[in-house]
Amino acid sequence: IRKNSKKIKNKITFGFKGQCDVAGKIVGYSIDGRTKLNVTYSNKNFEVTLPINGKANAKNVLSAIAIAQYLKLSVTQIKNGIGKLNQVPGRLNTIVFDNFTLIDDTYNSNPTSMEAAIELLQSIKSYEIKTLIIGDMFELGENAIVLHKALASLILKGKISNVLMLGKMMSNLDKELGQIKINSIYFKNRKALNSYIIKNDFSNQVILVKGSRGMRMEEFVNQIINKAA
Repeated sequence: IRKNSKKIKNKITFGFKGQCDVAGKIVGYSIDGRTKLNVTYSNKNFEVTLPINGKANAKNVLSAIAIAQYLKLSVTQIKNGIGKLNQVPGRLNTIVFDNFTLIDDTYNSNPTSMEAAIELLQSIKSYEIKTLIIGDMFELGENAIVLHKALASLILKGKISNVLMLGKMMSNLDKELGQIKINSIYFKNRKALNSYIIKNDFSNQVILVKGSRGMRMEEFVNQIINKAA
């Protein structure tokens, strides 16, 4: 695309790196993990805190800003539009309760999105305790074992407090976490994880639930929500 775009005069570029018509920069996060985005284009510069979480959503917003400025919408109109954005169920959907926060990222999972989810969990400062409930990542082929093991270093770097794991491939991560002494539990079946959620208190922490579509991790999101009701 980049190579062929050189032949096209009427184009708009946007991104977080290099020379772009619409340049974005993540300048920080709010206490609840929302992205603070700085945007520069033409002779304009503004900063906005996004109502939706995650780097991927920041990239989506930047693409929308590129279109909006081409259509000559004002900065005020663009910021008002951003303010009306809503979370999408299953995609870093943040649900705030009285004494804990739940992030539903159960729509799907792969190494890149798992890394982004862990980074988001780390960025949330409203709770010191950070709990990750994760299921297998599918469709990774011969690299599946290595890629599941590699999550251990991300979890350590992200200062995750608790890791609850489900799925055949997550047993490989469990072995890695055991070597670096992270507080983690591997569940051999869904019933065991459900039982743990029912019996244990998740107060005063932020919890992120994630896994590939086939793992049906939304079941545990619903269990946590029902418990809080």
